[in-house]
Amino acid sequence: MSLFPVSRTKIMNKEKHFYFYWIWLIPASFFLFTGCHDPKIPGVMDDPGWSYSPESVAPIQINSEIENTSTDTDSLDAVTMHRLVLSRHPAVLASEAAQMEAVARNKVARRLPNPEIETRLMYLDGQRTKFEGGLMFSLPLGGRLGAAGQVSDGEVALADASVRDAHKQAILELGSTLVRLEGARNRLALYENLAVRSADYAQLARTRLSATISDPLDVSLVLTDAASDQRALTRSREEVTRTDAELRLLIGVTDRHQGIITPQLDISPFCHDPDSLIALAQRNSEPLLRARLEYQQSEWQAALASRQRIPDLQLGPAFDMGPDDTELGVAFSIPLPIFDSGEAEYKASLAHREAAWAAMEYASREVNSQIYQALNRLNALDTALDDLLGEVATSAAEAFDLAEGRYLAGQTDVLRLLTAHRTYASVQLEIIDITVARHETLLELESLVGRPLHSEHLPRQLEATP
Repeated sequence: MSLFPVSRTKIMNKEKHFYFYWIWLIPASFFLFTGCHDPKIPGVMDDPGWSYSPESVAPIQINSEIENTSTDTDSLDAVTMHRLVLSRHPAVLASEAAQMEAVARNKVARRLPNPEIETRLMYLDGQRTKFEGGLMFSLPLGGRLGAAGQVSDGEVALADASVRDAHKQAILELGSTLVRLEGARNRLALYENLAVRSADYAQLARTRLSATISDPLDVSLVLTDAASDQRALTRSREEVTRTDAELRLLIGVTDRHQGIITPQLDISPFCHDPDSLIALAQRNSEPLLRARLEYQQSEWQAALASRQRIPDLQLGPAFDMGPDDTELGVAFSIPLPIFDSGEAEYKASLAHREAAWAAMEYASREVNSQIYQALNRLNALDTALDDLLGEVATSAAEAFDLAEGRYLAGQTDVLRLLTAHRTYASVQLEIIDITVARHETLLELESLVGRPLHSEHLPRQLEATP
């Protein structure tokens, strides 16, 4: 520490302690207030009802009715489940907690550094002892506080983006689970119908065998087919139970007697211009928005690293205590680094900025590619669904009804019945599978473009500011 007294006072005898105490009382009090004050960073447990608002970084309260919806109604609809998943999903809660911490850190980012007490004890000529000390306040030069504030603002913006992405991912997971549950229920309904019919065929085959008007081979074939339908029915029930448990875990509902209303798997056509979808995705895609924020943040970090190479000005009251007297004054110093001036950190920040630019460009291309891939999958699924819903599904159903009626009337053999039975089941299962895959692709598209498309029966909370 370099001492440059502005005023020198020689303190002797009784006046020595009086002036010494008073010149240290005021800066010491300031140090205790500013240097020892530790602002509390709020945590998620301090306010469990806090949620993210896209319009402001200030915390808002989630409607308290969310906690009671699972017991006030008989069944949970899509809107209620949407509110529940946003209030209970761990990724959402973690992102909101991280955002609160970023906001709290942002409030102290532009504060001046804490003052420091500097002391020095020197032995001069091996005979005299000299003691120096001071309360030094650092004054950052070169706009470092402003650059640090920009970096902190960038951290808040990234935390906001993480909250929005967590919300969208939670809604996407909820929508996908609802669609899979509805598909599992449709498969269960199909196998229940097929199992009932197979049981009727088996009973009729046994009756005819006892009356010696049926071949034992026919009975064996019918019983084998009925057993196959029963196994498929068991698997379908297990799938419904498993998917239902996944959904209840996701929304935090433990009452298994409470019903869940799933969306109807409609087959309405999807017509959207790829260019308009890409334009929406370029504005609203959360991964792309985050990549842009990270690039902006890298620029601010490079600016901060550049300003950190400028040393701070340290200023404050000081004293010089000798063997006979004590001198009081004001000292200032500027530390000048000799071996390390922060050049390596500055170059590293520039390299990080180039990497962030490359990542942003890649994210933009990736979003376009994902849009085209999702549209290609959707077109392929629509084509397959149109083929099945045309003559194929109608012919399979008519053939099944005709073969069943003729078998019950004894006008056809069991092989024709079983062939029509399996063909009908295969076509219906393929329609269900394609419809489920189609809705999952639509959900993926909605997540990419950041707003709802045409399927109004799905949750409508993927909107983003255009």
